[in-house]
Amino acid sequence: MGPITTSSGAQTVNVTATVTSPNGTGGNVPSGTVTFSVINTATNQQVGSSVTATVTNGTTPSTALTIPAGTPAGSYSIKAVFTDSTGNFSSSTGSTPLNVTTSTTTLSPGTVADVSTSSSAQNIPVSATVTSATGGTVNSGTVTFTAVDDLGNQVGSSVTGSVVNGTATGTLSLTLPAGGRLTIRESFTDSTGTFGNASGSVTLHVNAPPAPPAPPAPPAPPAPVTPSPLQLFIDGFKLGSDLASPLGVSAALADAALIADIQAVGLFDPFVVAGFNFFQSQHSSSTSTSSSSSSSSSSH
Repeated sequence: MGPITTSSGAQTVNVTATVTSPNGTGGNVPSGTVTFSVINTATNQQVGSSVTATVTNGTTPSTALTIPAGTPAGSYSIKAVFTDSTGNFSSSTGSTPLNVTTSTTTLSPGTVADVSTSSSAQNIPVSATVTSATGGTVNSGTVTFTAVDDLGNQVGSSVTGSVVNGTATGTLSLTLPAGGRLTIRESFTDSTGTFGNASGSVTLHVNAPPAPPAPPAPPAPPAPVTPSPLQLFIDGFKLGSDLASPLGVSAALADAALIADIQAVGLFDPFVVAGFNFFQSQHSSSTSTSSSSSSSSSSH
């Protein structure tokens, strides 16, 4: 008999038996019954319930024999025991091997929400759904959840959740790096041997903390003001550069009313200040000389 795979639900196999008589009576045994049962080869224990079929013309009709739900993978046999209640034929036993293989499973990781980096541990809920290729709901086994970085190094401790109604859940406690990502590896195993191993993974994105707001830009410095040069001409001589010359001073002496103007201009031009000071000293010297001459003339 060909192999069957384990299942979370009961399965059936169709069995028949042929009974012959070796006593030279010829032909097939016309009566009696055959009882079929599944035997675990390793333990020699019966698995599930037996089923009985009636022998007609040396054979039994195709009869459904139930393999119990969750029967682990392994080596089994189907045992057939013939009995004849009439006593015409003696009892006999036969068997045929039955190999039960693990059911292929698929693990589908649940989604995980993006998180922000933190200096303290954060709780990250994780989940996985396990389905069987043979149908039915998986209600055995566990899923182990492990976080690793891009180099494959484990981050934090793994957690394990039991599969109930096809789903396993857990909570990872992780201190998250500053930005980047982690991979959550998920691995299903079933110690009963009913279901094969399966694995999957999901990415946990770790967002960097928001950048602090930029400081306001300082106000722009005022544009430099360059004063326009102020020039004053007296009788063709430019005050500032020419006033220090005797000719310029003598020209300025011609109009005493310009003295105040020169003073005003001198507030803006350092050359005018120097020239005006020179002008004043010469003017004072000239006045003193004139007074001395007048005094001398009067004495004569």
